[in-house]
Amino acid sequence: MPADRRPGPGGVLVGWRRRAAVGLGGLCLALSLAGCTSGTAVESTSQQLYFQVPGGWKVYDQSQLQGGALVPALAGGAPAEFLSVAVGGAHPRASEALSASTVPWAIAEVRALAPAEQANMSFEGLSDVLFNVDAAAQMGTNVQFTSPPQLLVNGALRGAQLSVDYGGNLRYDQVAWVNPATDKVWVLMVGCSLSCFQANQAVVGSIVRSFYVRESQ
Repeated sequence: MPADRRPGPGGVLVGWRRRAAVGLGGLCLALSLAGCTSGTAVESTSQQLYFQVPGGWKVYDQSQLQGGALVPALAGGAPAEFLSVAVGGAHPRASEALSASTVPWAIAEVRALAPAEQANMSFEGLSDVLFNVDAAAQMGTNVQFTSPPQLLVNGALRGAQLSVDYGGNLRYDQVAWVNPATDKVWVLMVGCSLSCFQANQAVVGSIVRSFYVRESQ
């Protein structure tokens, strides 16, 4: 489908489009996602985002996460406008997210950027949306980018894709998008422990590639 392009192995996305008549519910067909029929779609019409996780994963929506330990742990001062967690494994728990767990997880968040964040937002700043890797590194945490961060372009949206070894025990891939006004961010992070990540690289890559944010923001 020449008019619709999504990230390749390097994560670079330029001019990603979809037909205006295609809604989020029809995105599987529009983007021809591999294994789309066997996965579980996580989407928000109001926030214009979509991603897909394996069919056996447990998906938690925002109402199930409010009041738990996970929400206060997220970086940024503004409340989430959208929050979802998906966890694999035989006994999935939402608390696995953002940890060096033995099962893979994915977390997606949409939130407004605080004025201070807007003033300092940059390509590098998109790496700090969920985990503030710069602050962690300054405090002595071993943070390494396992590959150079990639700039993403989707119409007027700008984004970054990165792979991080955090603290020597957690590895994750992240995609973050910011709108032209630089007042709102969409982010997806997929990760788990180092050994878990290595065993599930194909799954992680598939989830990351499926992440879609509509460009008309």
